[in-house]
Amino acid sequence: MAIATWKRYALFQVPGWAVAALVLLGLTEWIRLPLWAASGLFTVWVLKDIALYPLVRTAYESDVKTGVEQLVGKKGLAQERLDPRGMVRVRGELWQAEAEPRDQPIEPNSEIRVTGAHNLTLIVSREAT
Repeated sequence: MAIATWKRYALFQVPGWAVAALVLLGLTEWIRLPLWAASGLFTVWVLKDIALYPLVRTAYESDVKTGVEQLVGKKGLAQERLDPRGMVRVRGELWQAEAEPRDQPIEPNSEIRVTGAHNLTLIVSREAT
């Protein structure tokens, strides 16, 4: 079961909130900071974390695609004949690719679509024109 992104973010903030609370409580003793001021500063600290959440949310998402996973669904161009393996260009980069279905070769300069990946080899099919 995956934890919701906002819950994951909140859990990462709890230690910071605890340290801030302890420091502010210490300041109420050491420099006689009024309790209302310490409470206000703590509230500002928590509100700052809430305000920053939309900016850092993607860093806490667990379903972020990286590497070849982010190429699935993208279009490209066959650089050579894929029978069933060859090179394709996707988003300006050359990749080793394998045609799917394997018994249908893809000719050079044909448009392809990435349907999957195995290690660093893209699985591609001919794009319907």
